[in-house]
Amino acid sequence: MHICLVSEHFHKRPGGPRTACLGLARGFNQLGHHVSLISIMAHENTREALPGGGEARIRRYGWKLIPVSMGRGRFYAREITRIHKERPIDVVLAQGWEAADAAQPFCSKHGVPWLLNPRSCSKDRPGNWRNIRAQRFFDASNGMIAISEYAAADWRTNLARPQGSIVAALNGVDPGILEGPVEAPFTVPETPIILSMGGLRPGKGHHWIARALAGVHEDFRWVIAGDGREADNLKAQVSKLGLSPRTIFTGNVEGAHWRWLYRNAAIFTLFPVYPEACGNAYLEAQAAGLPIVASNAGALPEVTSPQSALLIDVSNMRDEGRVIGQLREAYSRLLADPALRASMGAAGKNRIAGMTWKACARKYLAATPLYVPGAPAPD
Repeated sequence: MHICLVSEHFHKRPGGPRTACLGLARGFNQLGHHVSLISIMAHENTREALPGGGEARIRRYGWKLIPVSMGRGRFYAREITRIHKERPIDVVLAQGWEAADAAQPFCSKHGVPWLLNPRSCSKDRPGNWRNIRAQRFFDASNGMIAISEYAAADWRTNLARPQGSIVAALNGVDPGILEGPVEAPFTVPETPIILSMGGLRPGKGHHWIARALAGVHEDFRWVIAGDGREADNLKAQVSKLGLSPRTIFTGNVEGAHWRWLYRNAAIFTLFPVYPEACGNAYLEAQAAGLPIVASNAGALPEVTSPQSALLIDVSNMRDEGRVIGQLREAYSRLLADPALRASMGAAGKNRIAGMTWKACARKYLAATPLYVPGAPAPD
C-alpha cells in the first residue's frame, strides 16, 4: 500500500510528532508499504527522505491574510493530490486536527479512506466548538486511533461513542534507538545525572521537580534538555531555590548529544500535571534502561509499570506538601540506591522490548478499511 501521513508539526525539531511520523514510516516500510508525508504549518518549503525511500514534503502556508478555516485545509488537500498523481495513495493517516482538515476534502473527492489520530486526549467537553469539530471529523473518517487506552477512553466518553469504536495504539520505540556515536554536551559531572528531556512548558511540571530537588540532600546534577516559553521562568526559579550549581540547561539536543544524555543519566524525570496521552520520552527512557520518576497523569501508568517507574499521585494537586514530599522522597530513594536504579532500568527495558514501531504500525494497519477483520494485520 501507499500510505500518506499528514502531520501538523513534523517540521519541528525535536518533537513528538516528528518522532512518531518517522517511527511509523519505518514501521510501515518494514511491513512492505511505501510512505509519503505532508507536513503543514511550516515556515519554508523543504523536502527530506523518509525511512524506506519515501519523501516528506514540508510545506509553508503563505496565505497569512486568509483565515485557517477558509484556506489551510484546501491548500494542503491540493498538496496531497500532487502526491496522489505521482503514486496513487491507498490510505491517508491524519495526525492532528489541522491534518484532518486537509485529509477530509482530498479523501472525499478521490474516494481514499483515511484514519484520524488526534495525538492527544480530549480537551473539550460536549457542546464546545472543538468537540463539535471532533465529532464531524470522526463521522467523516474511516476510523480513529488514539495513542493510548487512556486517550481512547477519554475520546469515547466525550464523543459519546461505544466501546471499541476508537482503536488504541501506544507509540513505539525501536530497540536500536540509542545506537550510534555519542558526545557529551557539557563537562561531565562526577555525580548522578537526573535527566528531564522535554519541552519547557508549564504542563511538563519542571517547576514541581525544582521544588522537590531543592530539598534533596544526596549529590546530583539536574540536566534540563529542551526549550520553550517557560525557560526564563524556570531558570529564575532554579536560581531562587539555590539549585543553579546543580542544574545544567542544554537547550534542545539531537543526535550524539541526545544519545549521550540517555546513555549516561541515572534517573529520568518529568512531572506532567495534565493528562499525558502517551509520552515518547518515557518510552525512550525505558529503552535506555533508566528508572523513571513522574506523575501518574493520563496514560503514564500505561506507558510505564510499577517496576520501572515511581509515579506520584496528582489527583489532588492542592495538597502541595504531599506531592512535593513524595516526589522528593522518590529522588532521594533512587539516588541512594544504585541497585534499585539498575533493577528498575532493567524492568523498563524488558517492558518495552516488544513495543517497536513495526508492532505499532500493525495496529494502525488493522484499523484501516482495507484490512479484513479476522485476518492477520496486512504486511
